[in-house]
Amino acid sequence: MASSVNASSDLGVSEHHEQIIRQYMRFSRQQKSIGLRSIRAAAEDVKTQRLQNEAALTTSEVDDILNDLIEVLAGEFDQEITHQYRINTLLIKQLFEQSEQWYLKLKPNFDQLENRQLLDKIKQYEEQVVKGNKQNKG
Repeated sequence: MASSVNASSDLGVSEHHEQIIRQYMRFSRQQKSIGLRSIRAAAEDVKTQRLQNEAALTTSEVDDILNDLIEVLAGEFDQEITHQYRINTLLIKQLFEQSEQWYLKLKPNFDQLENRQLLDKIKQYEEQVVKGNKQNKG
């Protein structure tokens, strides 16, 4: 499959693995979109329930509403982050199972997970992929 984005050399992986990375990025963007909708819906629920038929609010009432909103958003955020790390754990488990079939021991470098330069490289790659997908559709 020819691709308008030829960044595999930038990531240092084969075309096959690059395609899997793209699939994972697409999956992650969809998950992010679902999570954001959930957070927005929760905030909208607080707004609707607490501000309905209120002409004027006291400082104390506003404070209570904001505290409720913070709690709801924190709960939604916690749920989404927990869901994401479980997905990532499942993905890593699948990779390890596949590698073990070939008697390989993968050794991820967890220190690199917070490497700003590497994260920026992935961000740039993702932007290229998204841009390429939009150009192919349009």
